[in-house]
Amino acid sequence: IKERAGLGLPTPEARASGKVVVAWRIGGHPEVISDPSTGILVDPNSVEAIRNAIEMLITDRTGMMTCIGLAARATALARFDMCDTLRRMEQTFGALQ
Repeated sequence: IKERAGLGLPTPEARASGKVVVAWRIGGHPEVISDPSTGILVDPNSVEAIRNAIEMLITDRTGMMTCIGLAARATALARFDMCDTLRRMEQTFGALQ
């Protein structure tokens, strides 16, 4: 695992779809995932940590994963709203003129 990985599209897309994301605690993941409320972050290169997280997803009988998925979707839609993003970009680039 590269210690300086970026953030690809699968993580935000899964969150916006209400899916629970299990990701390494590197790169952009900690910026968009609040462990454990909107996803699960695990230490890089820890096979045991990723195994435990996936096992927790598979065996969840409490509905916790559904709650995490719903929270992930809500925060993704609120934080990455297209209209709001465009408005912030216009303000940023407008300030550069």
